[in-house]
Amino acid sequence: MVLCALWGASYLQVVHHLSEMDASNVVSLIFMGSILGCPLVGWLSDSQGRRKPLMIIGALATLLAVLPLFMDLALSQFQLSILFFMLGLFTSTQVISYPLIAESNSTKNTGTATGIASVLIMGGGGVGQVIFGVLMQHHAIASAQQYTVADFQYAMWIFPLTAVAALLAVLMTRETYCKRLD
Repeated sequence: MVLCALWGASYLQVVHHLSEMDASNVVSLIFMGSILGCPLVGWLSDSQGRRKPLMIIGALATLLAVLPLFMDLALSQFQLSILFFMLGLFTSTQVISYPLIAESNSTKNTGTATGIASVLIMGGGGVGQVIFGVLMQHHAIASAQQYTVADFQYAMWIFPLTAVAALLAVLMTRETYCKRLD
């Protein structure tokens, strides 16, 4: 959410020297990966009868995919396009948290539980944008008119940290085997 909503295009322009149009096109590939990934992950999870393995794979793959973003690597527009598409694909595993939450709660509490999860998931994206901005500002020179590569690399640490947090959360979650645990 942070890269596709607010900071992604600026990051690509400053760090990888893409034009505004090229940066926007690359960022849009996160959405394309998600459009493909969400139904695919849902189908795979249902057909396997398990939620956690795909969520673990998604968290690990996301962690690996974000590493090049804050390292000092010269990536082409094509490589960035693949990377951003893969980020959308890998992070789409979060969609199976909704059935996992529904299956982990009684019928009476399902609406409340999924509502709270939705607020946390979507609110996390909004708060993440603010945290990213605070990290950028904290690292930037007070009088700087433009953010630098180092500023973006500093703020990018939010991504591997949240991927690790997601992995830990999934590891502590009970597998439902796609059945309500009443």
